Amino acid sequence: MALRKREDGVVGLDNCNSYYDPSLKKVGKAVLVSHGVFVVEGDINDGHLLAKLFDVVPFTHVMHLAAQASVRYAIEKPGSYVHSNIVGLVALLEACKSADPQPSIVWAV
Repeated sequence: MALRKREDGVVGLDNCNSYYDPSLKKVGKAVLVSHGVFVVEGDINDGHLLAKLFDVVPFTHVMHLAAQASVRYAIEKPGSYVHSNIVGLVALLEACKSADPQPSIVWAV
């Protein structure tokens, strides 16, 4: 919310998968929207969606927080973890690399 207080535009991208209770996702989305965050429902691995977002919005910064949570889940379903956390990061980096202007990237590990 600090970014919105500075009057920065903020766009969130969430695939709204069922790993967490979807009703919690809806509440979280409503809170973000009430603070002026534009939330797009989509997958970080969707190159066409990322290209369209970067075409429409001249991002100056991209903060990467997308990840499949839980080490236990990663052990049970490693393909899902790799798809979300590794392939998704590469898709986002590729979109940033191709963007004009090219945004600065921040991510959480």
